[in-house]
Amino acid sequence: MTASLFSKTATGGAVARVGFRYQDDYVLLRLPQLLSQGAFDCFVSENLGDVEVRYFRPGGGTRCIAYEAKNHELSLKEFWSEVETFKAMHEGSALEYVKFGLVCASFHKEVKPLISMLKTLRGRGTSLNGDSLYRAEAEAAIVSRVQQLGKSAELGTFILRRVTFEEHSDGAGQAAFNGLLGQRLPSLRDIRGTQQDAIRQKCIELVQESVHRPVLRAELERGICDGLGATAGEWLHTPTHCSTGEPVDLELEEYRLPTADPNGTGRAVVSQAQWRAAFDSAVEVAEHLRQSRPRNRATLSAEHRMSTACMLGHAFAATRGLRLTGEHRGVAYDFDDFTRSAGPFFVETHQPGTRHDEGVVAIAFSHGLSEQVGHAAKDLGLADLPMLVLTARGALASNADLTAAVEDAKAAVSKFKAQNGLICIHLFIKGPSFFAMGLGHRFNGLGPAWLYDWVDGRYVATVLVD
Repeated sequence: MTASLFSKTATGGAVARVGFRYQDDYVLLRLPQLLSQGAFDCFVSENLGDVEVRYFRPGGGTRCIAYEAKNHELSLKEFWSEVETFKAMHEGSALEYVKFGLVCASFHKEVKPLISMLKTLRGRGTSLNGDSLYRAEAEAAIVSRVQQLGKSAELGTFILRRVTFEEHSDGAGQAAFNGLLGQRLPSLRDIRGTQQDAIRQKCIELVQESVHRPVLRAELERGICDGLGATAGEWLHTPTHCSTGEPVDLELEEYRLPTADPNGTGRAVVSQAQWRAAFDSAVEVAEHLRQSRPRNRATLSAEHRMSTACMLGHAFAATRGLRLTGEHRGVAYDFDDFTRSAGPFFVETHQPGTRHDEGVVAIAFSHGLSEQVGHAAKDLGLADLPMLVLTARGALASNADLTAAVEDAKAAVSKFKAQNGLICIHLFIKGPSFFAMGLGHRFNGLGPAWLYDWVDGRYVATVLVD
């Protein structure tokens, strides 16, 4: 099987749009779920697949889930032809066409047991560990079932890893759309029926437009704003969640910030180039989020070591037009809430130096950091630099305290830089990681700055933020 943008399959639907109500209805059904997925970028109809849903791809471009949607029971010949076409699409552009879905009114009775096995594995079977013997047995049984149906083990493995199968009834999208809005997008749960209808109608129009061009996520979200009218504020303040850690195999749907190496057990051997790559990757995610939707708020875990927290906050900087919430031990901290507690938050201590191109800043929420940094400065070649020590007067007991701490730290560091004519600072933080993230988020005017982490009994330079 071959796949081409100019094949008869790819162009026929675009020419003869009449009669494609079924696949449009399926897209409509999926839209609330797609909008709940952070990395969703756009969708298009009648490209190589009947429907292509595209997601953010690190490094540029998009990754795709391609669907074929047929409003009848598929014969065995049709079933295997579609699956073989999926495989050809993947082999032709493996980094682009990553996963596939086959949708129809019903499947032939001979393949229904296979589909049931896949559904079980991808449902309750997800509770099994990745190295589980029972998972391995289930996967082998699925591949064996494909072979029993006269196909290769290679095709069976392809199906196992990359293809989903779904039965869809024509009209289900229209009927379920309003309810799915609130289910998938909780901030829309209590909107009026007239608003739901207006949003649905706008989505229908965009689905019909998708045969001519990709429909962007931003268009769908603006359609929601139009449908909500004067009450769109809560929707616009709904954050997009960004996960952190190692990439998950074949995960397209959510943003993932690759910070596991800098933040994990091997931090002592992580190079500054790796730190910089992690920072650049986080910035890439932040920029895609900002450009792809009218909602500019992100939320991510603030439970990291100091450099990672500060680096991520700076990647999602306020100066990039982003708002950020950090989650730490069950508490959400709004780094863009400017309500602050009264009084100066820090006690300032200054130590002179003989060089004035760079300076050292130590921010501590407990005593002892000044001495630690003083010893580290000698080992790091920073002993002749002027140093500012900020020691907290108390704990961060509220979001207002956090705002005060970030504002006062920024003001003190900015004054320290100006008074000494500094070009660069070396920043040491000993305190709650959500403070480091909040400071990074509002870092404008303080950089460039080298960040440091305590690793194996000593401070090491990690990443330069600017």
